[in-house]
Amino acid sequence: MKVARLLMILGGFGVLVFSITTGWSASFLSEKDFNLQEESNHQSPPVSYFDEEGTLVPSYNEWLCFSIEGLTLTCSEHEMDELIKIPVLVSYAGKNAFEIEPSPTDGVDCGQTLEIWKNLLEGEQGFCVLVAYLQDLPSGGLKKRSLWILEALKTEQGYWLNPSLSGRLATKGI
Repeated sequence: MKVARLLMILGGFGVLVFSITTGWSASFLSEKDFNLQEESNHQSPPVSYFDEEGTLVPSYNEWLCFSIEGLTLTCSEHEMDELIKIPVLVSYAGKNAFEIEPSPTDGVDCGQTLEIWKNLLEGEQGFCVLVAYLQDLPSGGLKKRSLWILEALKTEQGYWLNPSLSGRLATKGI
C-alpha cells in the first residue's frame, strides 16, 4: 500500500499539485478539491489534539491518497452515551496503519456509509481522503497506527462528503 501527501502551490498560473508519493498518484484531484480543503479549514481547525507536552495543537484538513490495495472497510465501536458504530477505512502503507473515520459526534450511519464507500471504491486503483490528524494509537504489532478524522472521500467515480462538512459548507452558501 502506498500513500501520497499532496502539496498545493497557488500562483499566477493557477493551482499546481505535487504528489509526494511512493506509489499511487492522485491525478484526479482538482482545484475544486483544494478549494474544498481550504473551506473546510476556514476560520478554525476542524480538529485539535494534545501533543506530548500537553499543548493543544490545531490539526487542519489535508488530502491524503492511497492505493486501494490492502484497504479494509469496517465498523468501529465507540462508547458515547451509548454504544455506536462508526464506518472506518483502514489503509496500510509500509509500516503505517492509517485509521480513517468520521467523528463519532457526526452521527454517520455505519451500514449505509459502508455501502456508499464500497460503490465509490469498486474498480478503483486508489482513492483520496480529506482528513485531519487526531492522534497516534497504541500499537500491538509492527505497524505504527494513527487516527484521522474524515471529512471527504474521493475516487474517480465521485465523492462522499461527511454530513457535518456538507452542513458547514451550506451555512457558508457553498
